[in-house]
Amino acid sequence: MRLNSFARALAFAALAAIAWIPWVILAAPFLGVWNARAVYLVGTAIVYIAALTPSPKFRSSALFAVLAIAALVASHTMTELVLLLAGAGAAFRSGVVQSGRSAMVAVVTEVALLGAGLSFARLVPSTALAVWAFFLVQALYFLRGEERRPVGGDDEGAAFDTAHRRAMDLLG
Repeated sequence: MRLNSFARALAFAALAAIAWIPWVILAAPFLGVWNARAVYLVGTAIVYIAALTPSPKFRSSALFAVLAIAALVASHTMTELVLLLAGAGAAFRSGVVQSGRSAMVAVVTEVALLGAGLSFARLVPSTALAVWAFFLVQALYFLRGEERRPVGGDDEGAAFDTAHRRAMDLLG
């Protein structure tokens, strides 16, 4: 699933929350609940960034995966892990994946979404609801009033010129 709209981001939030329950049932006996939760959060963050990343920039999501696994190894508490994953995810989302905006707008947007998402997730009593709450707030990213086109993609002028040239070739 390519995450490029509010509706798809809401669907991702719901799927990420629902998938926690079978994951913990299957993984906790082998890993323990703490480790199962940590691995799940890292995996969910990697899937989220990969779903945001257009295919020409897939290497950036592979780099995020390496950083997320390093965060898993380096963190001593769940809070550290969550903060590292959220911060790296925000940096990748605005800095790498959707890098067509000014730096100040990107920073303000990400700080607001991260603060709200982490605060909302902290208020709920379970992991599944916390995952849902965090990604629910992150879905608001797609409601910004500006065009969300990744850098390096075709712009409207080039697409129009290509269509015009093809039409002229067909007409003779």
